Amino acid sequence: MFIIRTSSGYRQDGQQWARGAFLMCALPDRRPSRWHMLQAEAQRVATQHALEAGRPEWAWRDYLSLIEKGQGFGEVFYHPPFTEMRCFVRHVILRQMGHFMVGDMKLGSQQIYVEGTYGGNGLPKTLPREVWQAGLILPNDLCELWATAKGGHNSAGSEGLLIRRWARDNINALRRAGSKL
Repeated sequence: MFIIRTSSGYRQDGQQWARGAFLMCALPDRRPSRWHMLQAEAQRVATQHALEAGRPEWAWRDYLSLIEKGQGFGEVFYHPPFTEMRCFVRHVILRQMGHFMVGDMKLGSQQIYVEGTYGGNGLPKTLPREVWQAGLILPNDLCELWATAKGGHNSAGSEGLLIRRWARDNINALRRAGSKL
């Protein structure tokens, strides 16, 4: 989302472009941890046992039993769920590609592909944890508003103006965020 007045226009081929101070929101990479993979395997085994026995209602009981016993699943790692969204502001040029506006943002030595609002077409980008941690924390009330606001399919919803106002008020800190990566 551009947070300060931008310049924009059309190229000779009719494609749009826009540039300016762009706010990217991000979440940490949440690839399945070993714990989540073990849960999925236990659920698959429990469902298979219940269906083979002709008793689908047993699946949940068997699943809990397998998780309790560990059944040779080995060591379990737990990653806490997402708790906060982090943000960055950089000068970005977006160009039209089909129906989407796309570009890239430089965070330290990292080049991040961004598109549309918040960097992910209305959704936060997923970044490696060490990059995500360098961002400025979006206040919880704005995170909650982002998650529950109306509208915003592939764009900012009713929360957009408040998030833009917060970003403008914190622009210097947002520009410094991630500069030492």
